[in-house]
Amino acid sequence: MTAEQKAKEKEYIHGYNHNTPKIIDEISIEYHRLMSEWVSVNERLPEIGQDEDYPYASEMILLSDGESVYYGQFEKCPDEIGVFLNSEGDDLMDDDIMITHWKLPQPPK
Repeated sequence: MTAEQKAKEKEYIHGYNHNTPKIIDEISIEYHRLMSEWVSVNERLPEIGQDEDYPYASEMILLSDGESVYYGQFEKCPDEIGVFLNSEGDDLMDDDIMITHWKLPQPPK
């Protein structure tokens, strides 16, 4: 094995090579692109359980019924249907608001 091959093998053993920063940047860009788009509730619901203090709720997200935008979260207890709540914790369906899309809020770039 040549010295160059040994150096490359050592890089891979430690989980790093010259492409690692580029790969991390590409993943970050794609993640932010996906998270800045509205997601249909028919396609995917927000993840719950990110906060151990609120295992049945999503983080705070933007919600839309196609006409207005709300700030709230998705909550789903075991064996129950999930609900979208406004920032005060009220079920939006109680006000006949049918959420069709959601997205994570992103800070300005």
